[in-house]
Amino acid sequence: MINDLVKEINELNMGVDCGSDKVSILLYADDIALISDDSEKLQKLLNYMKSWCTKWRMKVNVKKTNVVHFRKKRKILCKHKLLYGNEIIDCVPNFRYLGFFFDEHLDFMFGTDLLIDSSNRALGSVISKFKMLKDAGFNTFTKMVDNCVNPISEYFSGIWGYVHNKKINKVHNRACRYYLGLPPKTPIYGFQGDIGWLLPKYRNYCNMVRLYNRLIKKENECLVRKIFLWDKEQPGKSWYKEFLCILEDIDYPVPDNNKYIDINNFIDKCRSHQYYEWKTLLISKPKLRTYMKFKTQFGCEPYIYLNISKSHRSVMSQFRMGVLPLYIETGRYDRTPVEKRICQFCSLNRIEDEFHFLIECCAYNYLRTNLYQKIDSIDTYFKDLSVEDRFVHMMKHHQILIVNYLLDAWTARKNLIYE
Repeated sequence: MINDLVKEINELNMGVDCGSDKVSILLYADDIALISDDSEKLQKLLNYMKSWCTKWRMKVNVKKTNVVHFRKKRKILCKHKLLYGNEIIDCVPNFRYLGFFFDEHLDFMFGTDLLIDSSNRALGSVISKFKMLKDAGFNTFTKMVDNCVNPISEYFSGIWGYVHNKKINKVHNRACRYYLGLPPKTPIYGFQGDIGWLLPKYRNYCNMVRLYNRLIKKENECLVRKIFLWDKEQPGKSWYKEFLCILEDIDYPVPDNNKYIDINNFIDKCRSHQYYEWKTLLISKPKLRTYMKFKTQFGCEPYIYLNISKSHRSVMSQFRMGVLPLYIETGRYDRTPVEKRICQFCSLNRIEDEFHFLIECCAYNYLRTNLYQKIDSIDTYFKDLSVEDRFVHMMKHHQILIVNYLLDAWTARKNLIYE
């Protein structure tokens, strides 16, 4: 029965040009969208819809029915009041269709903002449940985020994945900070490098590639295939041109006509591009002065997989990111010059930074001696290294031992302060 409506609406020839066809109506389950490039034509479609519903004794919920005038930002909003029967249909700046809010200028900012807010709430729920799990590690947390949070933030991103929303990393960064136990002002490139997750920007790129692969496999008679082919020929802004831009952004070759893109190869290219971008931006963050000495590859660090308490993981993460409240960090609060941020717990007259805390400070000699003994028993070359090389070597290859030392030394430091 509903197929007759589609056929009769299309025969009115009042839709939007799409190549050699006109698109007048879209149906999904019980949702109907009427489309026209003119308000008078759209009114005729609504009148026909009203007569068809009357004929088949069906009703339309006018309260849930809206009109959106899609247009460029400089174009004036249409003032024509559209009616369904005798009832005026509200003209709104955005409308939810199939779960996504389309705004009147089709810049997708309103819809993506709502998705980000929804996924942020979902992450809050994931975190509250993760806290109740005992002995749940990084793999479990990753699966919970991948299955309960990312599908929300990436919904419909095959269409809008090229959009650069400033909030797009908000949920991703919050998830990283929570698991690592980091304060809000931690340099993002530090924890992103240690977690090693693919950034939302690149995940959205991958979803655009997946959509492209589906489109090129469709039969030519399929509506979405016709729209895709029509979109490719448009001289102005189009989805296909934005798709080519994301390929150019990561230096991925443009596929030949109707050629399938290997998604695994594309993901590897995204990871490679993310690494070079991350490596370049690290230099711009003074707090990561020490981090850059031992972190050379973008990827998940071994200590993240360890079955350790959150306090152990938090101290280790803060130490690596340069935000552990040593004097080199807290001295910024009262603008103490760097050269005057001297360690107050030993007589070496050295700046209390990460290197001093791990390698030099006499206040923790008893802990450091025990640490070195354990490392010497499993690493015969360690004692031959210089102190600078020891620092880098331990941070790279002996993270489980460093985790225990850092928490014990940090506890000892707090006790010294209280004394």
